[in-house]
Amino acid sequence: MKLLNLIFQTLLSLLKLKLVRITLVLLIVFLLYKNVISPDPKGFLKEKNKGFTISSIFNWFKRGKNQSVDLDSILVRAITARPEKIRPTIQTLGSIDFLDKVDIVSKTAGNILEIYAKEGEKVRKGEILLKIDTLQLELEKRKNISALQSSISGLRLSEEKYLKARDSIEIRMLDIEKRKTQTKEARAELAKMKATFAGKQTLYQAGGISKEEIESAQTALIASEAKFRISQKDFEMGMVGFRPEDLTAKNIPIPEDPKEKLKSYIHINTLIEKAEVEVAKSQVESARAALESTEELIRAATIRSPADGVVAYINKHAGEYVNPGAVNSPDQAIMVLVNISKVYAKFNVRENDMISIHKNMPIEFTADVYPDKKFSGKIGIINPIVDPKTHTMEIKALIKNEGKLLTPGMFVRGNIFTEESKFLLLIPTEALLAKENESAWIFTLNNGLALRSKVKTGKQYEDKTEIVEGLEPGTIVAIEKLTQLKDGMKISPQLENGLELK
Repeated sequence: MKLLNLIFQTLLSLLKLKLVRITLVLLIVFLLYKNVISPDPKGFLKEKNKGFTISSIFNWFKRGKNQSVDLDSILVRAITARPEKIRPTIQTLGSIDFLDKVDIVSKTAGNILEIYAKEGEKVRKGEILLKIDTLQLELEKRKNISALQSSISGLRLSEEKYLKARDSIEIRMLDIEKRKTQTKEARAELAKMKATFAGKQTLYQAGGISKEEIESAQTALIASEAKFRISQKDFEMGMVGFRPEDLTAKNIPIPEDPKEKLKSYIHINTLIEKAEVEVAKSQVESARAALESTEELIRAATIRSPADGVVAYINKHAGEYVNPGAVNSPDQAIMVLVNISKVYAKFNVRENDMISIHKNMPIEFTADVYPDKKFSGKIGIINPIVDPKTHTMEIKALIKNEGKLLTPGMFVRGNIFTEESKFLLLIPTEALLAKENESAWIFTLNNGLALRSKVKTGKQYEDKTEIVEGLEPGTIVAIEKLTQLKDGMKISPQLENGLELK
């Protein structure tokens, strides 16, 4: 307690001294200026990891010997423009898409008996996924078997009829020969009767025979003539279908060889029977095809995986009724299989940039869910059609999906490397003022003054922009308070590597 009183009395005695009071007032004014009127982030009051100590005051004053501060200047952040090594790229956004996606549907209608696969599980090609009830198909199969057997019997019957028709042709040929012989005999007999009648007619005129005898001879001649005409008509009837004109009517050339001619006659005289055989064969084939179709549907009722993959969705359950046919959306399929061992990275590129893009061009991208991991590939597919709404074209890169990190639908950000690395003069995009097309304004520092300069810009690389004309390397460029600066205004630039005052 005595010590505190002693210290207090000492301070009071010091305050009575004029020099101490003046020093204290100056110190208070200085602190107010540095913290209120012109804050100094690098000053002694904000030394990193230091408190307000006498040593910090001395350090600030010591640093001030080498630097002068113009209290009328504006403190702004600035950078020194330097060429940077960069690889020209085209930035684009996209998503991950399937390489292979299969909608599993049923070829037959029926209730699902059992589903063996589960969502998220890997399946191998040929593995059974589910089974469909086949009761109706089994009944249909029995009908098909009966129809096939009936059509086979019909075929056999028509073939027998065809063979008999061929055999009957030979019988008809023999009958024709018989009728031909009978016609010859009737002609000979008629000639004989004519000679006999002529002789008897001479005798009758000479009075050698009676009237009854001449009349009897005349009757016999008439009967012989009638017999000849009948046999001739029978022969002509028998020749129907075996005449040269019959072949001509069927547009069949008349063969010179008797055997070939016989074959031709057999052909035109068995057309109906042969047609019946062909019809019966068609019926057999139709019945067999129906049976095979039913058997195929029965086999298809056991649905197997068409490829290796992962079950992405299962939209049906055991006992549900399914219809055959294609689907219009994934949720209409019984289940969906995907193969994500390889995936497509799809990107939409502006049509203006497409002239710089070609196949096998390297591409690098990141996914928002893996911000620190980069994926790479090469452009494999370039869609030649421009989307009229977005004026973009789609490109695809096939990516080997190691670890199955990339999944379909994932959002990605890509860089397409269009050229090899080169040095470009880049400044932060925030340093540009009143940018219009390829022109912009910047503020540079020269002898402590802000100078408004016009530059020509190039491509943008992330948060920096290429300067093509109007800026020399090593120039100091302001990157903040651009709207407060005016041409010729005094500036104290704070460079990225520290405070620089001029």
